[in-house]
Amino acid sequence: SVVSTTSTTSAEWSNFNGYLVDENYFADCSGGGSSSSVTSPNIFYYPTSSYYVIPNGISIVEITLVGAVGGIGGSNLLCNSNSGNSSPGGLGGIGGMINFLLPCNAGDSLFFNIGINGSNGTNASSECINGTSGAVGGSTTVSLNGVLVATANGGNGGGPGSCLCGYYGNSPGTVGSNGGSSISLSSAIEMDSGINDGAKAILKYWIKSRPDRNNKS
Repeated sequence: SVVSTTSTTSAEWSNFNGYLVDENYFADCSGGGSSSSVTSPNIFYYPTSSYYVIPNGISIVEITLVGAVGGIGGSNLLCNSNSGNSSPGGLGGIGGMINFLLPCNAGDSLFFNIGINGSNGTNASSECINGTSGAVGGSTTVSLNGVLVATANGGNGGGPGSCLCGYYGNSPGTVGSNGGSSISLSSAIEMDSGINDGAKAILKYWIKSRPDRNNKS
């Protein structure tokens, strides 16, 4: 599903962790005039994979991608019989985030492929073996007319918990490393990158309103 909002105080906008450009950057997006005629931004939040066709009057958009979180490592809960402590699996890494500007034309097609959270590892079936690692979170990507633009990688899976069999000790799993990000299309202009929780894509653009030349007041 797609949620559209023009309010910067909406619940959807609270999930956004990108770089906010000054509206003057978009002053010439639809052909001349001053930035005072720029309207509120149009914001589209994509929690699942979706297509979007660029409307008339738009020549640049702002996009934020966030990769999925890695799965939790499997635990060894059977350490209790020796050490009195369970050995939990490590948490999955957080997905990478990238925010950028993308020049475009009316009628261009964007495809947002949203990553899926990594599956959790399997718990150990006996005291002297490890659980399994969590799976890597899925990458979130966007393509322009079928050409890859950018990728926000998912976080790595958490490590498995284990017992130090025969030594009355436990060894919790390590936390998965966080995901990175990259730009693949040279025309895209990176603005910010880092990490963020919750796989998604956010599309934002401004439509410039033209003054009513027939209004003489």
